[in-house]
Amino acid sequence: MKHSGNYRHTPKHIVVFQTAFLGDLVLTLPLIDSARTRHPEARITAVVIPSTQSLLQGHPFVDEIIVYDKHGTESSLVGMLNLVRQLRKRRIDLALIPHRSFRTALILFLAGIRERVGYRGTPGSWLYTRRVEREMSHHESARVSALLGGEVADPVRPVIPEIPGARRQVERWLVGQGLNERPFVAMAPGSVWATKRWPWVHWIDLAGKVARKTRYNVVLVGGPDDQSLCGNIAMKAGDGVFNSAGYFDVPGSAELIRRASAIVTGDTAPLHLGVAVDTPVIALFGPTVPEFGFAPTGERDRVIGLDLDCRPCSIHGSEQCPLSHHDCMRKLFPTQVFNVLTSQLQPEADAEGYVK
Repeated sequence: MKHSGNYRHTPKHIVVFQTAFLGDLVLTLPLIDSARTRHPEARITAVVIPSTQSLLQGHPFVDEIIVYDKHGTESSLVGMLNLVRQLRKRRIDLALIPHRSFRTALILFLAGIRERVGYRGTPGSWLYTRRVEREMSHHESARVSALLGGEVADPVRPVIPEIPGARRQVERWLVGQGLNERPFVAMAPGSVWATKRWPWVHWIDLAGKVARKTRYNVVLVGGPDDQSLCGNIAMKAGDGVFNSAGYFDVPGSAELIRRASAIVTGDTAPLHLGVAVDTPVIALFGPTVPEFGFAPTGERDRVIGLDLDCRPCSIHGSEQCPLSHHDCMRKLFPTQVFNVLTSQLQPEADAEGYVK
């Protein structure tokens, strides 16, 4: 990736500004790792939203987390200026800006940060001191990592370090559910965007089939907003299907996924959590496509999607299908996903699909 010039000084205090969704923050982890490696003496501050802050708590390379509740208590001009004041008093001299918004660019400009590095052509990019091309043919992890300079073309796997407290919490939960002696598959039915959600009846079918026909239990994962959906799926799918949605914070969810034999998920945050803890990912893509740069890239990962003329219809997903049929998800049937999943869990299965 091409960029203009080098840093004019060695930074003493770096801020990484990422106030997008959880998956975006996970894909920013390689940038934080590289910043620490390249500038071991610098202080690193991260600006995030409330729902993602726990991902960085205890992170060995992050010295401070500033939480910016831009959609809640700090959504006003007063809240924005309060953040500006917080940044100003920290005397930050380098801002790395994967988040693409005019408000972000303005905040960092008003904070008086000497060098501000973001993407060329994004809202407010004229307020940056240095602009990097956001190469759409590259994976998002490479696009983010390029903000620190240099040629980055290949995907960069994010890594979530193990946190002892989260590990112990997950171990207690697994023992309490009787899940400590049998392997399990994680499934993540939720998404912020409605069109990225696989129909819940498909999840019921898949989860029930895995629990009945393989040696694996199923654990449904998600945040507080997914509790009702996952609870209904677990109830309908029957024995061997467990609901953990809303029970764990982000590090806990990551640790739970780390212990799974595989995770089935849409194009959403648990996909990136799976990649970051090196668990095989079966990713269901509907309105979006891997070419946008957010697909899993591991050797054991698989992407499933239908070849439809209407795909893709959105880079992020939307609240409803533009054509009102949602065929990209509705016609992606559980049997197809089951077959891909079991082939990844173990290459050989008997005639009834029982994975030994």
